[in-house]
Amino acid sequence: MNVDWQHDTAPLPAAVLADFPGAASIFDTAAVAHTLLAAGALDPETARDGLAVENVWYIPGRALRVVYACRRGEPGGPRILSVDFSRGGPADPAAGGTPVPEWQAVACRFPADRALHGLPDLVDAAAISARLSAALGTGVPGASMRWSLLSYLPGERAALRLRWPQAGADVVAKLDASAAASHARMDALWRDPARRFGMAEPLLALPDLPARCERFVVGERLEALAARAAGPTGTLEARDALLRPVMNGLVALHGSRLSGLARKPAEELLRRVQRKVLPRIAVALPELAPRAAALVEVLAATVPPPGPPRVLHGDLHTANLLLDEDGRVVFIDLDSLCLGDPALDLAQLGTRLALGEARAGNAPAMLAAAGRLPALYAAAGGEAPDARTYAWYVAMLLVGRQIKTCIRHLAPELPTLAERLLDAAEAVWREGALVSGTGGAREKATVA
Repeated sequence: MNVDWQHDTAPLPAAVLADFPGAASIFDTAAVAHTLLAAGALDPETARDGLAVENVWYIPGRALRVVYACRRGEPGGPRILSVDFSRGGPADPAAGGTPVPEWQAVACRFPADRALHGLPDLVDAAAISARLSAALGTGVPGASMRWSLLSYLPGERAALRLRWPQAGADVVAKLDASAAASHARMDALWRDPARRFGMAEPLLALPDLPARCERFVVGERLEALAARAAGPTGTLEARDALLRPVMNGLVALHGSRLSGLARKPAEELLRRVQRKVLPRIAVALPELAPRAAALVEVLAATVPPPGPPRVLHGDLHTANLLLDEDGRVVFIDLDSLCLGDPALDLAQLGTRLALGEARAGNAPAMLAAAGRLPALYAAAGGEAPDARTYAWYVAMLLVGRQIKTCIRHLAPELPTLAERLLDAAEAVWREGALVSGTGGAREKATVA
């Protein structure tokens, strides 16, 4: 997960239990270990060492998947188990894995995955070492490989860090259907002599898996730095100082020339929210659904006109930005490169910063950083987005991205957190702009 939710024993919303009655104890890891051990899905050693929640993927009314990792590391890599819950009936053992009758679920030991058939090859030390040796320009002995899981959505995608300490090699491998196309775009960007921003070096594509590999970048994620800057001793000046190199890099990225990218207009974002997000809110957060639908209806009538398209990151949040040891920004996870309005990138970043403040219960500061981004972007040499356009993207993404993220990962205190985000979205749009001071939007207002 890109956010450390710290689920612990967070209670599940009623909507989840209605669809997946066996899931009540999924965040009580001691009970989880006991249940999986009794079902024969977990070995006694792993049960004794204890489990931690690695990822949660919830689609209301459709799917619930939880990934657990053993708390004690292994020399080669962690012990990981994914659990796929059945909706309102017995799990299908024919689908593979070990049935867990008490949960009406099926458990699969990593790297076995019913859909990601190339996943075992990524953690096969000998096989992946042979593939990467030429790309790295040095021999990497399979016997010395160590791996760790960066993210994993069973059946969809995975990202792993592969290390060969003896050879000094450190690689991120990503497995998903679009890996080869993503590698081609990133390789063109990497080789552009006019590039003036940091990024992870693309190494090679493995279309048969399908996967791609890039060099691991040493640095600290912006989310960790932002949390410290926003802490009790943090100041607006400290946050601005942190974001300035990010804006410098973003202006350079937006000025890139890269052919073959798909456009991502505002209308596409609107359609996705209408088609996918509002139905999820209706099931998971029925008490907030009318307000969310009313806001999106207003936004649908005021879609901003397209401006000159720029190369966008397309998935710009705090976990996809690193600052290296010299304080330079490095963009990672560039799989979503596209053409569009720079306001989209700025709003993606700004609303993720707002989510961090919402989790901390810091309502006055929720929109302060988001409000500062256009001015910092302009100071870095970019063209600040129109205030109303930026407000549209921020309001839309607070609902369509940040509330969706909270639902997807079953965030602790989900109803309260989602309401804070919806309050902010309504206030931003009512104002029609974000204020760049410490208070964010001027007032809280409900869209009528």
